[in-house]
Amino acid sequence: MDLTVGPITIEIVEPLKSLRVVVDNHEGISANLTFVGRAFPVEEPRFTRRIGPRTFMDYTRMTQNGHWQGWIEVDGIRRDIEGAVGTRDRSWGIRPIGASDPQPTVPQTIPQFYWLWSPVNFQDGALYFHVNDDAQGRHWNIRAVWCPDGAGAHEMFESDACEMAVTLKPGWRHAEQAVLTAEFPDGRHVTAVFEPGTAFLMRGIGYGHPEWPHGGWKGALTLAREDIDLTTVEAGRADHLHIQAVSRVTMTLGSENHIGIGILEQLILGAYEPLGLKSIFND
Repeated sequence: MDLTVGPITIEIVEPLKSLRVVVDNHEGISANLTFVGRAFPVEEPRFTRRIGPRTFMDYTRMTQNGHWQGWIEVDGIRRDIEGAVGTRDRSWGIRPIGASDPQPTVPQTIPQFYWLWSPVNFQDGALYFHVNDDAQGRHWNIRAVWCPDGAGAHEMFESDACEMAVTLKPGWRHAEQAVLTAEFPDGRHVTAVFEPGTAFLMRGIGYGHPEWPHGGWKGALTLAREDIDLTTVEAGRADHLHIQAVSRVTMTLGSENHIGIGILEQLILGAYEPLGLKSIFND
């Protein structure tokens, strides 16, 4: 239960409710952050996907929106984030991380993955949406959730009757705009318009990183710092495909209007017929 690795420590303050993250000064980076959930975590439906006879994914994820308190310091500049809204998540199960199986998959296929994931914070609740599609645009995992503040595990509104229409930036596989529509079991309809802004490169936390991938063996303890200039993001570059775009979200839920902020995570790899994409990275 000792959740310390090098200069980073995670402390469970209250299970499924609050945690603290501490970074002891390393290469100019320090932090002391406490997260408090707004409601019980959302457990996403089980993701099961196979390529031929091989299991590609078999996992699920816990996602929770909440408030952050504390500070972050980089190179002597400290920023107070008291009251900032945000998200934490934790997945478990089988995922393609670490050293891959040296044996090729039979039959061999061209890589394809279409993924959107969007937790959003509003004043009195949180909206969650995710979708995985195949190359023809058929959903193999999808759900939208409206979670009022303070909701318990069985007090959320969940729907599989949902869609997200994406308009891509010309020449990119990143969204220029996205519109979510859904109908919840109580009869309320939701429309949420996403206006993506700054793109956080997911390579910064290991996704698609050429040197620091998830599960890559680096020895007992290896530390490094990498600074990423977000103005140098390139269309079609493999390690720039997977992003989380900080987004302004305008939502109509039933007869109520809401404005919030969240992220629109995007990974569009390979062919995707609804958007006219045919190759792995570029078209």
